[in-house]
Amino acid sequence: MKVVLISDTHNKHKQIVLPEGDMIIHAGDFTGMGRSGEVDSFIKWYSSLSYKYKVVIAGNHEVGLYQDNAAYEEFKKRCNDNNINLLHHEAIELNGFKIFGSPYTPKFGNWAWMYERSNNPWNLIPEDTQILITHGPPFMINDLTSGKYNPPEHAGCEHLYRKIQELRKLKLHVFGHIHEASGVTNRFGVTYVNASICDLSYVPSNKPTVIDL
Repeated sequence: MKVVLISDTHNKHKQIVLPEGDMIIHAGDFTGMGRSGEVDSFIKWYSSLSYKYKVVIAGNHEVGLYQDNAAYEEFKKRCNDNNINLLHHEAIELNGFKIFGSPYTPKFGNWAWMYERSNNPWNLIPEDTQILITHGPPFMINDLTSGKYNPPEHAGCEHLYRKIQELRKLKLHVFGHIHEASGVTNRFGVTYVNASICDLSYVPSNKPTVIDL
């Protein structure tokens, strides 16, 4: 199965040249602030894509969806009506692959779906997960900030990194969030992809990543 990976498109989705594939995964931050017009533009575009399987999670920039439960429920309904699999800290099986997706990220500024770093929300990830989708990266893997606004730091989650070590069937972990750390890392049989399309200046300068599973 050919999987196309994108994240952090921030309203620039129509500028992306997408390759062919069987499944597309968007790892969050498809808007700037989760306003209704932004969400509407994204879902119309995403639903029009020809991939057999379409998966999406929200990200920390989807503030409007985070603050308005009715808006999130409407977004969820529209995804369901358009054959889009919206995952919210939950698992699904598609084409024989067990997938878990979550919008949560450790606190890094004041945005949506963020938790204190002392908390650990990752125990619900099933041990047989093969594809993991989180908005934020695991600690020390494609998570280094540039230092443009604050001193450079590894912004990934240590709890998530430790949980991944228990996922013996994991083949792919896709995330975004830290734009400047986009890229692919292979480690102990797992492919990690920071699929951020936008760079630190919110220019869609990075290409989608394609993985064969």
